Amino acid sequence: MNLNIRKPLITTAIAGGIVAVSATAAFAFWTATGTGSGTATTADSSTDLTITQNAFNGSALVPGGAAQAVSGTIANANTFAVPITSFVASVAVDSTHAQAGCSAAWYSVPTLTPPASVPAGGSANFSGTVKLNDTVGTNQDACKGATVTLTYTAS
Repeated sequence: MNLNIRKPLITTAIAGGIVAVSATAAFAFWTATGTGSGTATTADSSTDLTITQNAFNGSALVPGGAAQAVSGTIANANTFAVPITSFVASVAVDSTHAQAGCSAAWYSVPTLTPPASVPAGGSANFSGTVKLNDTVGTNQDACKGATVTLTYTAS
């Protein structure tokens, strides 16, 4: 009988090589740690928001009458969104009527609803009402024909 020793030796050598490579791969690794840094920039300025009231289309204000709607837009020219955390309106009366006795304190802005934020490079709407309050026992004739200016402030 002729015995071929080469086949078992080759098979054993291949199996041994596979085991050696597997063992090396399973246990050969490096541990490492590291740190790093980077930079970023922040905007060096911002542009004020632009608040524009739409034309007043309500009824003329009268003492104790219904509050009349006002609305408009808040425009943002910045490259970032601006959240609105405060939005108020102050009232002024034209100087002729103020000198005649019309008080800006008789007017109010009982509701004012701003947007939560104004998108970068965009605009958002607001709405509200304005009212001439009835001041009991006070003649408010000095306000007849007055021009009332609402000045909006957002932050």
